[in-house]
Amino acid sequence: LVSVLVLGAAGSGASRCAPCSPGEEAAPDGISCRLCAPGNFLSNGVCTPCAAGTFAGGWGAQSCAACGAGTRSEAGAAACTPKTVVSVADNATTAGGQRRQVSFNVTAATAQWLAATTGAVGPFLVAGRQFYIGLRSPVPPPGDEEGSDAFVWEQVSKQECISGGAAGSSVGGGAASAVAAEGPPPPAVRLGVALASVEAVASGTVRGVRMTWAKDPAAKPAASTAFCTESASKSPEELTGVSLLLRCDPLAPWPASPARADGSGMLHLDGLRLKGMVGCSTLALEWPSLVVCPPCSLQDFVAQPGPCRSDMTRSVTFVNRWPCLGGQATPPAYEETCGEGTDARTIITSVKQVVKQRYPVRATVFAALTVVLGCVLICYATHLHRTYREQYLQDGGL
Repeated sequence: LVSVLVLGAAGSGASRCAPCSPGEEAAPDGISCRLCAPGNFLSNGVCTPCAAGTFAGGWGAQSCAACGAGTRSEAGAAACTPKTVVSVADNATTAGGQRRQVSFNVTAATAQWLAATTGAVGPFLVAGRQFYIGLRSPVPPPGDEEGSDAFVWEQVSKQECISGGAAGSSVGGGAASAVAAEGPPPPAVRLGVALASVEAVASGTVRGVRMTWAKDPAAKPAASTAFCTESASKSPEELTGVSLLLRCDPLAPWPASPARADGSGMLHLDGLRLKGMVGCSTLALEWPSLVVCPPCSLQDFVAQPGPCRSDMTRSVTFVNRWPCLGGQATPPAYEETCGEGTDARTIITSVKQVVKQRYPVRATVFAALTVVLGCVLICYATHLHRTYREQYLQDGGL
């Protein structure tokens, strides 16, 4: 039974059946239709669970969308979830000449976010804009609004409503909080309906995990990772999605500072900032995290030579080339020769320094023996001089 139509004829059955609307199947009672629930899609007139690795986020889906990079799902999923670990090749190379793979623990990073926010989803005040963020699962519309859930919402201020959707304000908490005045709450815009991707980032000195949500579940996230010069000037309605970079910062506090609320109920999370736009269509947020940092390896350190001293030596220490935490310890400092000279004096001085550093006891003994031997030679030379002088005088100077 794929369709139902009841024509009001008392005491008799329907003369024909009418098809259900797209995304609906016939109800068990046979006299009505019902929408396919989230996680299901209509297949041959029957609501069927989505296969693993796909999802259907809304009611009445006619197909399932594939999970994006770095995400996964079980069969019958209404949303994709992040993988536990994501990896990416960075600029360092291994001993075999291959590009090194850097891995990030997504589960630990999202757990730190939930601990810092104490489970609250918002409103977070960032650069004068108000966001509701469900990092792991979608949240219902803010306030008393009706509609389907979303991972990320932006609360549009009254000023934007009056002006017809102006660009995001750059004012601080005081000015933004003053927007909340009398009257009904302003509308909220869904910025992230579906988790589009969870990607590892290792570009230059920036490392971390970028989570991207799309307005359209079937849309793919922007391929470009370049930040747009328009910054965050677009209104929420013009955006195609939003991203949050959990950026590796070894100096971030542990545990993370908890979000604090001001007098108007706005939440302030230390370090959460508006980075700009990715691909000129996706709003980019950023938050520093210590636990997302990958473990250090030797390739993460670079030698830092010090100034050349008068004895033609210098100290060489190691500093981090890329942010990391734990793992390989910082290599120890060492001394090396320096200067452009290659003459005998430079070589002798360098050898002396190396001998003193590597063999301090032997160097001391060798120096003492050298002094004693020098004294003996001087005394012997003086004795010879006196002996031959006396003999010379006895022979009459001949």
